[in-house]
Amino acid sequence: MGAIPLIVVYTMLDSFVDELTMQLALSSRGLDDEGLTKNAISKAQSSVRERHNEITRLAGEALPYAVVSTRENYKYTLQNLVELTHHQVGIRDSPEAQITSMVTLMAQRVVPHLKIQGCINVGRQRYWKALRASPDFKGHTIWDCLSVIHTDIVAVWNFNDPACHLLENKFKELVIKMVQEMEMRSAPKPNRILALGGGSLAAAISGFLAAITNPAAPIVLPVIVGVVAAVWLYDVYQNVKNVQQIFMAFIVDLTHIMETLFILTARDHNKLTRRAIKLAFSAYHESGVMNQAHANIQSYRGIDGRDVALEMIESLIKPERSGDSNVKNYYAEINKMDIGKLNLDSQDEDW
Repeated sequence: MGAIPLIVVYTMLDSFVDELTMQLALSSRGLDDEGLTKNAISKAQSSVRERHNEITRLAGEALPYAVVSTRENYKYTLQNLVELTHHQVGIRDSPEAQITSMVTLMAQRVVPHLKIQGCINVGRQRYWKALRASPDFKGHTIWDCLSVIHTDIVAVWNFNDPACHLLENKFKELVIKMVQEMEMRSAPKPNRILALGGGSLAAAISGFLAAITNPAAPIVLPVIVGVVAAVWLYDVYQNVKNVQQIFMAFIVDLTHIMETLFILTARDHNKLTRRAIKLAFSAYHESGVMNQAHANIQSYRGIDGRDVALEMIESLIKPERSGDSNVKNYYAEINKMDIGKLNLDSQDEDW
C-alpha cells in the first residue's frame, strides 16, 4: 500500500476459539480442557491464515496481519499487534516515519521492552551522544542535566499522571539518592549480591514484596543515608572521572523503576499515585537488581572508549542483550503480584 503502513487485524479470537472448542469437545475424545483449547487456537489461527491469504491474493501484495482478543488470557495477542505495528512503522526510512514510530512506542501500554527501546532512542538522539563526547556540560549543573534526562525518560512511559508525581523534585531526589548509594559503598561483587538472604534472587524478591504490600499501611521508603542531593552532585562534578558513572546509573535506575511501575499499573488506566511510585522504587531498591547494576557500572571505571559506556547502559536496561536471568526473574516476580490487593489507585500518601 505504498508509504502507508497497513495491518489487517482480525478481532474476537476468543469467541472463535470458544466455538471451535465446543465443536472439538463433541468430536474428540481423551482431551482435557487445556488440550481442547490448544487445538482450537491452532485451528483458529490456521483458518484465519487461509482467509488472509485470499485477501493477499486480491490485494496483489503481502499484507501483515494480526489476530487479537482483549480477553485477559489472550493478552499476548495484543503484544504481538503492538510489536508488529512498531515494526511496520519503523521499517520506513523517513523523518516522519521515525517520529510516528516514537509516538507509537510512547502511546502503547502493553509491551514494556518497547518502552525501553523508546528510552534508548530518545537517549541516543539527545543526551547519550553528549555523554560520549564529554562529561563536562558547560553552563549547566548536573542537576539540570539529570532533570532533562529524567523528564525524557518519564515522557516515554506515558503514565496517567495528571498530578505530575513523577516530575516532582522529591522523586528526582529519591532517584539521585539511589545513585548516591553506588558512590558511598565499595564496589560489591555480583556473585555475593545474589547470595544475600541465603537463597535465590527470586526468593528474596518474593519475601520482600510480601513484607511491603500490606494494603492498609503506607509504604515506607528505604532509608538512604547521604548528603543533600544538590551538595553531593556538586562534589561529584569536581571529580570528572566519576561523572559518567553517575549519568549511567541514573539512566539505568530510573528506567528499571519505570518498568517496574509500568508492570504494576498496566492492568488499568487509573491516575498514578505516589503509593504506586513508592512501591516500584522500593521493590527495585530492595531486590538486589539495583546492587548488581551498580556493581557493573562501577566496573566500567578505567575502561577506555565511551562507546563502551553506551553499550553498558543498553545491556543493563535490556537484559536480553546480556542474557541476565536475574533481572528477568525480578520482573517475573513483579508480574505475579496480586495488584488488586495493594490499593495502588484507591488511596494516595505522602512521600
